[in-house]
Amino acid sequence: MKHTSVTVLLSISVFLVATPFSWGKSNVRGAVINTPGKINKNVNVAIGNRAKARQSSVSIKSLDMIGAAVNAARGKTNINVAVGNKVEANQASMKLGGKLRGAAINTNMVKKNINVAVGN
Repeated sequence: MKHTSVTVLLSISVFLVATPFSWGKSNVRGAVINTPGKINKNVNVAIGNRAKARQSSVSIKSLDMIGAAVNAARGKTNINVAVGNKVEANQASMKLGGKLRGAAINTNMVKKNINVAVGN
């Protein structure tokens, strides 16, 4: 019991302190866990009108969830680029909305990643 309490407390602390995330009129019953790896050789760039580049993040908007969402990113060298008008580049990230019952799991364990989104 003591070990479980410490694990839950640690998970909640990591989620609340170290996790880049956003809420937007959501009802979450369960857990949202984001565990990014060591950020060492990463590039995350957004260029343009309303361009967005997300890396190792969890974004939540209008989500009705019962269950768990887990995002684990362990890539060594990551390049994420969004260029253009209303362009989104999401790397090792979760973007949740709508209705979720159960689990959504995203893992990124490769050594080198390149993600590029280009639009007008």
